[in-house]
Amino acid sequence: MNAERGSSSRNPFIQFITESLDLHAIEAVDTTMIAEQVRTMFEDWLMGGEELSPADYLDEMQEQVRRVLAGLLVQSPIVDTPELAGADRGALEYLLRLAITLAFAFQTELADITASDEPRPDDDYTDARRLRRMLMIAMVYARREALRDDPIARRIVRDGDQLLDATERLR
Repeated sequence: MNAERGSSSRNPFIQFITESLDLHAIEAVDTTMIAEQVRTMFEDWLMGGEELSPADYLDEMQEQVRRVLAGLLVQSPIVDTPELAGADRGALEYLLRLAITLAFAFQTELADITASDEPRPDDDYTDARRLRRMLMIAMVYARREALRDDPIARRIVRDGDQLLDATERLR
């Protein structure tokens, strides 16, 4: 880019990236908090002595995933490994269904305790559309620099075009 080649001290592409893109709302997942919440919920559910009802947590698609995945795993060569030799297939299928149910239940519970105003980049359609539009604008500068034989800009254009094609539905 211009600043890297020393031909100019001002680079509109770098300036745009550093001054205009607001990436502060995208936060990493707090794995410590998730692990602690899972432990707490698991203890509460075990102490309650009640059986976890999939109907309380799973939607129709999740129920299908639970049913099919547990059955496929029990019928797969995975259960023929030495670690599972002699395991009762029925008990193993029950354990798998329970584990999958717990995974979906934990996900539901954790989504419920997350503040509604807290950013959720994984499911926030509006932010995804805004980021896509910002990428489209940034691509104008990247294409200009790519035409000037900047190898980094060429890579940005290549990757950016692929991403724009893949996210066409967000238009």
